[in-house]
Amino acid sequence: AGLLWLKDTVKKGDTQFVKADKGGAICIIKRSCMRKLEVEKLSDSNQFECLGTKDPVPDVTSTLLELWHHGETLNFITRDICYSVVGLCNSGRPSTLSAFKPGIPYYYGLLKIHKVDPCNLSQDFPIPLRLVNDLSQGPTSRSDKFLNFKYLQPLQDDFCKDLVRDTTEALKWLEHVDNQLIPNLKSFSWDFVSLYDNLTPDLVKEALLFAISELRCDWSDDFITWIMSLVDLSLSSCFGKHGDLWYRNKAGIATGGSLSVSLANIAVFYVLKLVIYDSDDLPPDLVGLKRFVEKQYVGKSTTKLQTRISGHRSHVGDSFFDDESDEATLAEHLLEAHNINSVD
Repeated sequence: AGLLWLKDTVKKGDTQFVKADKGGAICIIKRSCMRKLEVEKLSDSNQFECLGTKDPVPDVTSTLLELWHHGETLNFITRDICYSVVGLCNSGRPSTLSAFKPGIPYYYGLLKIHKVDPCNLSQDFPIPLRLVNDLSQGPTSRSDKFLNFKYLQPLQDDFCKDLVRDTTEALKWLEHVDNQLIPNLKSFSWDFVSLYDNLTPDLVKEALLFAISELRCDWSDDFITWIMSLVDLSLSSCFGKHGDLWYRNKAGIATGGSLSVSLANIAVFYVLKLVIYDSDDLPPDLVGLKRFVEKQYVGKSTTKLQTRISGHRSHVGDSFFDDESDEATLAEHLLEAHNINSVD
């Protein structure tokens, strides 16, 4: 009976199956309710700009091809790579093959049911929504994937010394710390709330340029300018279609872009480097710290971190820290130093 109901519901098209933001759950919700939640999110003028009905993809595609042609002229990429990545032909005209034609970037919602008491999980209760900008078929998608694989991800791996790749690597590190048998060892964790929404493009580009200057001394000024132009175009192309209208992200960087993870990791490490890792006040009894999705710090329960970050207040802006432990005095000092007044 349940399977028959499911088939009938899908056939009618009035019910939608949506992934939860966390936990792997599948939510069943009326399509009209889901669309209402997405439209309410897109109507926030502080987060999104409505572009109307005109498709912005052709203009971005034209600019992208000009940048790639310029890169080929300066011998940053070969003729074969230029064609295979963005479809730029010998004639300088774009290929007509469908593989090189961008699709339609769009927005879709993920329900944040972990923020709601299970007793209130109903379609009449306002469920928080994470709106994802799917750029997998966007105009810069193929370029972004090449850029990330060839340059940005290796740079992230070299620059972000605090990064663990997955839960297995994190558990191995925690086992190593545990085996040191340090008395009074206390662990705590904290993270950035709504990280991608709070990372400004200016901060991301500042962090990227810093990482390049530190670790890619063999890159010429012209090549760095070309790389940054491609990144800038990608960041400014965070738009998508919802219904008949096009919208652009006004705050943060897209959560669904090919460059997003590498750029976010570089930016976060850059900020932490400024306010923590390079601090003269880093106490000797802090055993170590590693970062995954959240920031996991391990140290003695008596640790008090006094971070001196004058001159760097603007680097975090309106970002928030999510303090998950009473012992996490690090988060408290960061909040105080940056005049941040909200903690989840």
